[in-house]
Amino acid sequence: MRVRRTLTAIISVSALTLVIAPPAVSAGATPTGVASAVRWYEGKTGTVQWAIGSEFLAQLDQAGAVLSFCSAAKIAVDESSGVTIVTMPAHGSSAIRLNARDSSMDGSADCAATITGNNTSVELTTLGFDVASAYPSGISASVNDERAVLGSGARMKLPKQAVRNKITVVSPVLLVDSTFADLLRGPQDASGAYTGPVPTMTTEPTTLGLFQLSLKVKVTKVGPMSSGNSEG
Repeated sequence: MRVRRTLTAIISVSALTLVIAPPAVSAGATPTGVASAVRWYEGKTGTVQWAIGSEFLAQLDQAGAVLSFCSAAKIAVDESSGVTIVTMPAHGSSAIRLNARDSSMDGSADCAATITGNNTSVELTTLGFDVASAYPSGISASVNDERAVLGSGARMKLPKQAVRNKITVVSPVLLVDSTFADLLRGPQDASGAYTGPVPTMTTEPTTLGLFQLSLKVKVTKVGPMSSGNSEG
């Protein structure tokens, strides 16, 4: 039941705090029988807001571990729910594809995070945030020069096009990936004790939170484009 209560709290925060403006949608409907073209964009600069799951933070607290971010991050706690929200500068990672069955948008935070505890630490660099309609959405990071999935969630419907050269998406609720949990527990020593920064990290599903990614974009000609898709 703890998972369900935490999901409710985070979703509430997304509605009240994260969704400053709802995901952009096309103002005009596509006429019946007319195939609408896939729209491609290049993501520029923007922000990502990560509402961190209360259960995930509780796991860190119980182990005496601390999650810290770079100086560019702004950290606030929502008064009504107590959920921690971290806002970081971000930029586009790859081509953004909208108005398609396999629409997707991703970006990277210009910030690093570190989890410290048990006389050791795990540094998360190149934090990646990905929302997709054809595969699980999620958060990833580079750890010791290897890419690791931190958490993943459901597929998500994306807007059909940018509005005023900007796209905003909100992820579904994400659960901590088992490989990330293993990384935080760390290897075992001769006595069988885990040696990572969060040696008591649970193997059960834990809410990592959700995020809002908002980027300025420009139209690009990756893939099939029609001249009518330009947004100036």
